[in-house]
Amino acid sequence: MSPSECYEPFMEVMMSKIQLSKLVIEFLTNSPDASYEDLVNHLQTARPIKGQTASFSEDSLLRHSQWIVDQVTIVSLSLLVVLYRVATLP
Repeated sequence: MSPSECYEPFMEVMMSKIQLSKLVIEFLTNSPDASYEDLVNHLQTARPIKGQTASFSEDSLLRHSQWIVDQVTIVSLSLLVVLYRVATLP
């Protein structure tokens, strides 16, 4: 399913942000001690998803930094809630 022509530019930006945050979260989960340069390298070498025309760069990371920080925070808080609930089970 593809978006209507009038919504396509908005959907491209949103899908790019979603993919970028997914890559960052997976990278941080698998490599918590990695450096910023490692993250940028990982993003630059990641294969684009179907329908995405360009790969990511440091510029795309910086451009969407607030979105990514918000997504990482949401995932982190969700994991903390799950861990707390498991730890307090009778």
